[in-house]
Amino acid sequence: MSEPHLPTRSAAAPGVCARRALLNRGFTLLESLVAATLIGVITLAVVSGISAAQRVSFEGQKRILAAMAADDLLLELATVPYSSLLSYDGLTQAPGTMQSISGEAYPGSFWAIGRSVSVRSTDAYEPLLNVVVRGMTVEVTVSDDGADLLMVRTFRPEPTP
Repeated sequence: MSEPHLPTRSAAAPGVCARRALLNRGFTLLESLVAATLIGVITLAVVSGISAAQRVSFEGQKRILAAMAADDLLLELATVPYSSLLSYDGLTQAPGTMQSISGEAYPGSFWAIGRSVSVRSTDAYEPLLNVVVRGMTVEVTVSDDGADLLMVRTFRPEPTP
């Protein structure tokens, strides 16, 4: 009887095994560079997304505060006698210096916005009733250092004698 024949390694087998051993030992330099670049791009995207969200959040907060400041001033001007309403035309409060009509300073959260008032005599025509109503248009504009955030306008009719 003959002995079973055991397979022998070919001449190329040691080179293939050595290459596999090198690949199985860890990442190659190219794989490491690709992974580092990918992590860098992902980190940059996350950081820029967070930064953009913070900017949008701050702008939204300024617009909410602008609406509150305009509404507040219109409510205060509604308590002023009609005859002295024109004296508030041109009232301007720079960002960070807003005060109520009575002189009370606004809280620090209003640091980024200011406001101005425009009052002018206006005649409003109501075509359905064919009536002209005399009064004043009061316009409050709230802005930050760069641009107007909000403008609110209301009409206050002249009181009847």
